[in-house]
Amino acid sequence: MKVTNIRRTFKAKIGTGTITLKDPNPALPPQEVMAFYSAQYPELTSANCNGPIVVNDKQEYVFNAILGTKG
Repeated sequence: MKVTNIRRTFKAKIGTGTITLKDPNPALPPQEVMAFYSAQYPELTSANCNGPIVVNDKQEYVFNAILGTKG
């Protein structure tokens, strides 16, 4: 039996696009990774975190930005 570490990947769905984000620190929980990237992508401050889904031997988390409308 071979034991391997599963890497994490993060994707952010912002507007109509999706961007891939690197894992800044494997020790951080996904919510803290989302908070880390919220400085660059303010939409993530109110995003939902979905996952993980195992895809090609990687754990994939998806941050879905919640876009609101002004009243």
